[in-house]
Amino acid sequence: MDYLAEEVLARQPEAERIFLLHTSILDRMCAPLCEAVTSNRDSQEILERVEHANLFLDPLDDVRGWYRYHQLFADVLNQRLRHEHPDLVSGLHQKASAWFEGRGLMLDSIPHALAGNDLVRAIRLIESAGMAVVLNHQIQTLLTWIDSLPEALVDERPMLHTLRALALALSNRPEAAEASLQTAERCVRSEPQSEEARSVLGRVAVIRAAIARFCGDVGRAVSLSHQALQLLPETDASSRERASAKANIGLSYQVTGEVNAADERPLEEAVAAFSAAGALTPLLNSINHLGRFQTMQGRLGAAAATYEQASPSVTGPGERRGAWETAGYHVGLGLIHLHWNDLDPAERHLMRAVDLIAGAFTVEADVVTDSYVYLARLQQARGKPAEARATLKEFARLARQRNFFSLLLDRGEAEQARLALRQLNLPAAIRWAETWGRSAETSDYRCEDQHLTLARVLLARGRVLAEDSYTNDAANLLNRLLAAAQRGGRLDSVIEILMLRALAQHAQHEPDAVNVLEWALRLAEPEGYVRGFVEEGAPMAVLLAELLKSLHRKTLAPQDDSMPSYVRRLLVAFETPVGRVSDGRRPLVDPLTAREAQVLELIAIGLSNREIAARLFVATSTVKSYTNSIFRRLGVASRMEAVAEARARQLLSD
Repeated sequence: MDYLAEEVLARQPEAERIFLLHTSILDRMCAPLCEAVTSNRDSQEILERVEHANLFLDPLDDVRGWYRYHQLFADVLNQRLRHEHPDLVSGLHQKASAWFEGRGLMLDSIPHALAGNDLVRAIRLIESAGMAVVLNHQIQTLLTWIDSLPEALVDERPMLHTLRALALALSNRPEAAEASLQTAERCVRSEPQSEEARSVLGRVAVIRAAIARFCGDVGRAVSLSHQALQLLPETDASSRERASAKANIGLSYQVTGEVNAADERPLEEAVAAFSAAGALTPLLNSINHLGRFQTMQGRLGAAAATYEQASPSVTGPGERRGAWETAGYHVGLGLIHLHWNDLDPAERHLMRAVDLIAGAFTVEADVVTDSYVYLARLQQARGKPAEARATLKEFARLARQRNFFSLLLDRGEAEQARLALRQLNLPAAIRWAETWGRSAETSDYRCEDQHLTLARVLLARGRVLAEDSYTNDAANLLNRLLAAAQRGGRLDSVIEILMLRALAQHAQHEPDAVNVLEWALRLAEPEGYVRGFVEEGAPMAVLLAELLKSLHRKTLAPQDDSMPSYVRRLLVAFETPVGRVSDGRRPLVDPLTAREAQVLELIAIGLSNREIAARLFVATSTVKSYTNSIFRRLGVASRMEAVAEARARQLLSD
């Protein structure tokens, strides 16, 4: 630094020395900016001379339009400026701020206004540009600006409190955000009907809605957003907040389950509004919500196309690489590929969603829940039950840590019960059902996953105990769920409910079971649903085989020719687990029943006949009968041979 001060700076002509000192306040500079700061009309020539003299001036572009000083040289210049001309520093910053503001470069203008103690300009610029800064992920930048202002001035500006609250909310500090919102409300309490007060209160409602959404209370988010629209004036200044409120109202489908065509308009309007405003984060969120809406409609192809809009929507040289990547984007596509039984891309998307959640301050609680739930289902489909259990355990920890809405915690517990069923742990699933079953009469759509898990537990219990009462209860529950899903236009739910209803009717020996399953297939086939059928296991495979025989007996119309091939495709998915390699063995001529598959899994983990009987609530003699049947079907004579043959045929979970 001594060298730069004594051997470089001191040797410059006085005019250039003054130029260097005055422009040292600039992080980057061009000739017009330097002219505005120094009033020197020869700024371009001086910049070129300084560069040619190798005075630590680096060009920032190929046309030599923008420059910056080497940081060490800039420090020396700035130190000397403050020592020799301390009275000039504020004025130089103020000139720079005015120049940047005139060109709409607020991110550059505001720091110079603060450094120049031009607090009036700084507050005005922060209030006008702060929302865009926060929504473009520059949260700490905004907090630093506000913290740089005298607190007495901040206390008088309710809009600054709302900006601080939004930044704190997006930093996962909801309590601190709420404190700032309450301060903003106190600032306008004396004139609650003025236009400024209504703007402030409207923004407060929008931010509270965002906080509610982050913890998963979508119902409250929607209610607050309606309140915000009543308060916010229809002006350009409030356009972004109004768009956010409309986007939240568009999430009503997550509360009501209504996804009919008319319910899609608010989401489409939100996408258009945020696209026009150039608000990247809310635009991507709105695209993801629209994709989720279409998935609930059962329009998997359309939903996949909607999610893929996210990448092209991010344009411009200033955007971060991969800025379109959000957890909502990846979990949406992951679910679609899971429905299609494309497990490799499903796994890539779901793992990426979980990675993004781990690295983010705030992610919508519903997105977090979906990410972990669907990842656990995929891991079970891959034959990795321990990993699936660990994933749901991690979700429960994260949900408690982030104070998620109670219904999301309920959904996580229901998913654990569903996983227990898949892993032949019926007692664990029954324990959950007996606890949660008291809520079975609720009509809240947000409990649909829990209801469907309860129906599965009832069906499994009916099969194990051979008691029709459980199956009848499941059938009644499914009929109620089906009517609600049809009213709401949720084809995705209708398909799943019809699958379970067909299984219930099959367990009741009703001949109409194959017709109900065919109904589900005709809805599912155009969109390529596969995984949902496979996950229902052996009972579904048996029913599909019966349906295939029924189809062959019918005289098929030309337009129905695809149905038998679709059923065969599903049956192949049962026989060939994805991700495993067949050893060439021929399929079993006499396949195992669902109960025999359960007994085989328990034999493989080393349980005795007595232990298996206790686990399945049957007599030991019944287990012996199942074991003998398994030996006969596999062509073996001992438990050890049965397990070895089953593993070779990939009939067992890993």
